[in-house]
Amino acid sequence: MLLGYWTHAGVDAVITDAVGPGPRAIHRRSSFVPDYDFHDAEIHLRYMRSGRRLEYMGDWHTHPTGPPMLSRKDRRTLAVIATHAPARAPTPVMAIFAGRRTWRLTVWRGMLRPPSVERKRGVVLAVATLRVKLFG
Repeated sequence: MLLGYWTHAGVDAVITDAVGPGPRAIHRRSSFVPDYDFHDAEIHLRYMRSGRRLEYMGDWHTHPTGPPMLSRKDRRTLAVIATHAPARAPTPVMAIFAGRRTWRLTVWRGMLRPPSVERKRGVVLAVATLRVKLFG
């Protein structure tokens, strides 16, 4: 998972912490289930250490043999995060590391949109890539 904060009224995402899967995570070739208890404890610990500034921003994962593009499953995950009130992340971030020999990082931001007249049911999620700046 990714922790950090938004600046400038939600324009810039500052990611300060990337947390791994946790010791009880389930890894499969095309799916992943995190260790939720571990993540909950890490969010609480890092939130308190930061003076209550850091918040849950979203998730990260790899596409070892695929492109750094959002899959349907990734889009659904962003929509679930955005609509899950306890996550408090209405504009979640998803970082994807992809590549075989050369790895590339792409970061996406999900934004909920109201359903249109043509599509009256379901959640409509718009996505956009975010520019990445690394600070050392």
